[in-house]
Amino acid sequence: MFMRGKNTRYLALIFLFILFSLPAVSAHVLINEIMPNPSGKEPDGEWVELYTDQNISLNNWSVSDNASHAYSFSLIFNDYTILACNSTTFEINYQNITASIIELNCTGKGWLNNNKETLFLYNSSGNLIDNFSYSTPNDSLTFGRCPDGENWKENLIPTPGKPNNCSNTNNKTSNETNTSTIDLSPLIGTDKIIFNSGETINFDLDVINKPSNCECSVKYWIKSLYGEYLKDPRTTTNIGSSFQKQAPEICSSEVYYIEAEITNTNCNDSNTSNNFAQQLIVIKGLSPDDSECEENNEDADEDENQNSQTYSSQPTDLQVQILDAPENATQGQTITTKVKITNNYNTAKNIEIYSYIYQSHVLITEGGWTANSQKLSLNTDETKTVTLENKIKPDALLGIFTLKVRAKTDEKNFDSTKSIKILESTNTSNKISESNELESEPQKKDGQLITGKIIWSSETNKSLNTSMLIFITALLVLISALIASLWSKR
Repeated sequence: MFMRGKNTRYLALIFLFILFSLPAVSAHVLINEIMPNPSGKEPDGEWVELYTDQNISLNNWSVSDNASHAYSFSLIFNDYTILACNSTTFEINYQNITASIIELNCTGKGWLNNNKETLFLYNSSGNLIDNFSYSTPNDSLTFGRCPDGENWKENLIPTPGKPNNCSNTNNKTSNETNTSTIDLSPLIGTDKIIFNSGETINFDLDVINKPSNCECSVKYWIKSLYGEYLKDPRTTTNIGSSFQKQAPEICSSEVYYIEAEITNTNCNDSNTSNNFAQQLIVIKGLSPDDSECEENNEDADEDENQNSQTYSSQPTDLQVQILDAPENATQGQTITTKVKITNNYNTAKNIEIYSYIYQSHVLITEGGWTANSQKLSLNTDETKTVTLENKIKPDALLGIFTLKVRAKTDEKNFDSTKSIKILESTNTSNKISESNELESEPQKKDGQLITGKIIWSSETNKSLNTSMLIFITALLVLISALIASLWSKR
């Protein structure tokens, strides 16, 4: 009996040792809300909210989708945490969030698809903790548990880091506490209408007739008369907040519109025809004497002097021909243009040649109009090939622009042009930080902003797996030794 009791105590100790050596219970961590189809660029605006009802430490957990796009993270939290593809974009779209924010640094456009998709949550051992499948998400609305941690519902107004808004489950259904008919309309406020080139544009967004218990989502943007976006569309629920955007540096004055639209509300909006607002602003061009406006100065001087004109290249004088240049380029990219120049004059010529990309006197290449200027001499009937490089500004506007190559002699300018399409950069190192847009610049929350790592390149995973293997091996050796000792004493 003694040995049996002693054996029981040994086995109890082994059981307790194994029990306390296991990772923390993870069943209390759940996927609670998902934003798969945000306004603006994807996947930057996508995010996932995790929820727990206890203090939890997660080390090297991960989220993954059907296509095995997987991202790992570590954190300590006790209610909500946000897994954001791009933390800067998230904090611009949702201000005053007190929950911790994990940046996943999502890449590509395949994460959280806008059709059939399944999101998986795994612990550090690779065990599946939670998952959720969806199809056809509505724009700017989320899937969420109602109430938190319970059953899933769709078409919720986003509430990241807060209890889910379960009163709205179908775009514009009425709030139980707000069933009266209300005529909502957006309001845009600015402290002035005319802004200088490069100045900060301050504006406020509000919703007229919105009661305090009414939730609204407002999409807003800034665009030119020609439909070019100065600020891409974004959606906010921070009604009554102030926003900022840096005006571009332009040579000639331009008209822009700040526009806003109510996209979702849980109020009973009686009139949706006035859910759009527009505010005209003017951005004054730079001084004609500014070096950034050299193109304007040259053209003005040429108009005053009949003997100094700009020509398209002709075979009887100086011939400039673009041999090779890209059809498309991205923000922040350096492009190369190969140019052939032939002197058809009867005398030798000293020539300055340079290139730039512009539209309506808006320069989108760095360094000014003549940043890549080269000087050369050509004898009569001589031909040379010149290579010119231009770096496109990281915050350049998107659309169709003109690539111009200009060759200058003492008396004339000779141009050769082609169209080039500027696309959004897919390289985060080339993109200007959203915080530089001065829109409620996000602050790190005392170390709570943690950058995630892609699982398959994480050294932390390898070291954790090695440590776990050593731990399990040592545990098995200890158990074997105890069993052998007990057996020998029988």
